[in-house]
Amino acid sequence: MPLACRRCSHHPACLGLFNKMEQETKKFYGNPLLPTSQFVMCGNCFRADMYKGCAFGCDYCFANNRGGKFERDFQVANVDLIRKWFKEDIEDGDVSNIKKECLNHRVPIHLGGLSDPFQKCEAKYRASYRFLEISKYYNYPVNISTKTAHLDDMYWEILDPNIHTFSLSILGYTDEYVRTWESATPLATERIAFAKELKERGFWVSIRIQPIIDMNEVEKLIKASDKYVDYYTVEHLKLPIDNASACKRLLEKMYGVKTQLVAKGREYEFDSLTKRKNIEYIKSITNVKIGCGDNDLHVLSDSKNCCGIDTMPKAFSNWLKYNSMYIKMTGKRDMWSPSSNCNQCFNGDCVIKGFSQMKQYVDRAYIQQYGDPNQLSLF
Repeated sequence: MPLACRRCSHHPACLGLFNKMEQETKKFYGNPLLPTSQFVMCGNCFRADMYKGCAFGCDYCFANNRGGKFERDFQVANVDLIRKWFKEDIEDGDVSNIKKECLNHRVPIHLGGLSDPFQKCEAKYRASYRFLEISKYYNYPVNISTKTAHLDDMYWEILDPNIHTFSLSILGYTDEYVRTWESATPLATERIAFAKELKERGFWVSIRIQPIIDMNEVEKLIKASDKYVDYYTVEHLKLPIDNASACKRLLEKMYGVKTQLVAKGREYEFDSLTKRKNIEYIKSITNVKIGCGDNDLHVLSDSKNCCGIDTMPKAFSNWLKYNSMYIKMTGKRDMWSPSSNCNQCFNGDCVIKGFSQMKQYVDRAYIQQYGDPNQLSLF
């Protein structure tokens, strides 16, 4: 049985992309470990990706629909270099840049923010396995995002419920429906069974329903899975305004889903009233805590971070709390935040002249999102 997806070995969409990945990689993935620009609103933003590129072929994937090239330039992380960083930053106390500062402070890592750590190529490269070995050695907390439905025995030997948590992405309950959006992932029912297995093994487990498209499917999924999970993260579909072909394709697939889409920033989104009603309904059908990933509805979350990191085991307590969502929900502003230059976390055109620290960007984002008559300290 393949490591991650029992279909990948013969599914045409997956096999075609994986064949590209099999070509000799001439350089390592340059940024396998770095806080993302989402730190302005997210406390689980210290991202690790062992692969640049993903063979799961999800039509709604933001990494491809917004950037367009992520999956086409396959690279593997240099895990030996990551091991060196851990030693320098945790054992030797090097805090010379933002990545090293986060490692030294033991900020939890989110593995799989842009590409699945257990896609088919993991069977060849084992980069995710080697990364998890490092986290085990240093007793370092890692939240794992994946669509997999199976792990080989070797992984269970290093995984630890005290420092490893799982966020399983599942779009809906009906296998046929999910397959129309995801060409090469394990079946939804297989992933629900995997959630049950993880829970029985003692792991904290969440299901990420990202994106919400069809509420009938969401309801079926929650009713079939809420006995096995600690948390749900929900977020509605966004369509990229600046990628016309992707937008057209996704709109055609949404035919029959009744909603009004509105332009907001770089994306078309469900209207706010529809999103709010959907979240209220989801809360009414389960007692499991809900996190709202929609930027305008973060405050409807049942925890202080939309992924539920504040409900994970004690080892995750050093998550990045200085963000607009946490400040809004608690009123606190005295949390630790890295002091190193954070501009490398952004695309060049998003860097603000005169800004270099996370707190500056967070304070600006807070004022833009919520307003603040007192203004935050840096303004």
